[in-house]
Amino acid sequence: MDRVEISKADLQQMEQDLRLAQDRGDDYRRQLDFIREENADLRGRLDATAEMRRQEQIRLNEPRNQGQQIRGRDIPYRKPEIYKTGENFKRWLKSFKIFAETAQIPAYLRINTLITYLDAAAQSKVETLNLDEDKKRTPNECYEQIKRAIEGNTIRTECRAKLFKLKQGQDETVTEFATKLLDLSDRVYDEEDSAMKNQIRLDCFIAGLKSDRIAFDLIKEEFDEFQKAYQTALDLEAVYSLRDKVGHTEEESDNLFQIQGGENMYF
Repeated sequence: MDRVEISKADLQQMEQDLRLAQDRGDDYRRQLDFIREENADLRGRLDATAEMRRQEQIRLNEPRNQGQQIRGRDIPYRKPEIYKTGENFKRWLKSFKIFAETAQIPAYLRINTLITYLDAAAQSKVETLNLDEDKKRTPNECYEQIKRAIEGNTIRTECRAKLFKLKQGQDETVTEFATKLLDLSDRVYDEEDSAMKNQIRLDCFIAGLKSDRIAFDLIKEEFDEFQKAYQTALDLEAVYSLRDKVGHTEEESDNLFQIQGGENMYF
C-alpha cells in the first residue's frame, strides 16, 4: 500500500479546520441549550394555562346534585385583575394568593400562572430572576423574590418619603386620608415588621390630621394601636362636624362626646 505523504502545512490546515469545526459545534450546542430553556419556560406557561382551563371546564361540567358535597373548585371565585406596573404589588399578591387557593391551582403551576397576570413591564422584571421550573415548584419561596424584583428599593424609598410627608387634605375625610396612609405603609414595610408598621402608622396618622383638636385628643389617650386611634378619629370627626352644623361651642360638644378608657361614650 502506497504511503501518503502529508506536508506540515497541510497538517496545520487540517488542525485549524478541526478546531474551527469544534468551535462551531460548541456554539451550536449553546444555542440548542438556550432554545431548550426557552421551550421549557414556554411549556410551563402553557401547562399553567391549560390546567386553569381544565379546572374551569370541570367546574362547569360537573353535575351538582342536591346534598352533594361541594369541593373547593365549586366555590365561585373572582380572577385577579392584570397587575399594572406602579400599583401596590403586595396588595395585588394577596388577592392572587386567595384566587390560587380557591381555584385549587397546583403549587407547581402557581408562579407561571401569576406571571400571566402581570403586564409586560412586570414580566420583564420577573424574567431577570431566571426562575427555573424546579424553583417555581415552591411558590412561597418565589413570591418574595418576585415582589422585590417588581417593587424594588427605589419604589420603597419613594413611598417611605411620601408616607412621612403625608397630610390630610382640606376636603379629605379621615377615611380617605387613612386609606392613603395604609397603602403607603403596606408598600414600605413587610408583614414581619407588623409592630413597627403599627407604630409608624399611628404616628404618621396623628401627625398628618388636619384637625389639631382631633390630633390632640388622640395624643392624650396614648393609643398603642392604629385601628383604635383611627376609629376614635372617625367618631370625633362626626361629632365636630355636627357641632359646626348646629352651632355648638367646644364646651357643648364635649358633652356630646367623651373618651373614657378607650371606649366611645355618647351623651
